[in-house]
Amino acid sequence: MIRFAISACFSRRQARFARLPPLALITASLSLLLGGCCCKGSVEDRVNAAQRENARLKFEVDATEKANAGLRDYTAELGGGTGPAFALYYSENDLTTFARKAVPYRIPAKSLNSQLKGTIVVDRVYDFAFLPGNRMTCKMDMRGQNIEFTGSVPDFAKGQVKDFIEGVEAGVIADLVISLSYSGSKVKALAECTGTKLKKNSSSSNEGRLKDEMNKRALKDPVNFDVRIAGYAANLDRVVVTGNHLVIGYRP
Repeated sequence: MIRFAISACFSRRQARFARLPPLALITASLSLLLGGCCCKGSVEDRVNAAQRENARLKFEVDATEKANAGLRDYTAELGGGTGPAFALYYSENDLTTFARKAVPYRIPAKSLNSQLKGTIVVDRVYDFAFLPGNRMTCKMDMRGQNIEFTGSVPDFAKGQVKDFIEGVEAGVIADLVISLSYSGSKVKALAECTGTKLKKNSSSSNEGRLKDEMNKRALKDPVNFDVRIAGYAANLDRVVVTGNHLVIGYRP
């Protein structure tokens, strides 16, 4: 699950990507030349087909160029600096396994809304995916226990409050985007909720309100993870998110 890599390997191993050969485009062009004696409609069909093929090839070449650029940046990041180094690699499955060991996790309900009393239980964090810009996404399942509303609302809104409390207690699925950085020996994870789904009494107003309150209160500060390795005189040197791994690098 966790692989150690000496940074020297990165400097010796260069990624080899070949540009996509425009063979299909050449074939389409030849077919236009050979089909000059056909009717106008046939020629137009061939021109349209060639244009579509050209657009497809351009998309694939651009995607390859972006992959090459990302790999070059990643290799430079891992190979930067002097002296021996190593890195720990965490896959999406690794993060799911670690998260499973950290739950259930309980927080006061007032962390989500100042007018709520009770407990929020985080039961599951899963569906990790890596994004550019040192970010990743995941889903979080949580539910309320003994939730009470301590504020006051007009009579016509009491039914909505009741539905909201029942929905939170039945369970909520929250979509998160997590931005990663580091300082000293700590990885900083700043989460933003991009959407919530109540398993009961779902409504856009309640779910939007819950999302906004989570970002305003529970998720407004980053969570810090101390990633020092016991017994090793190694300093946190980088945090990189690739297409397949979260990479945490160290140097003496």
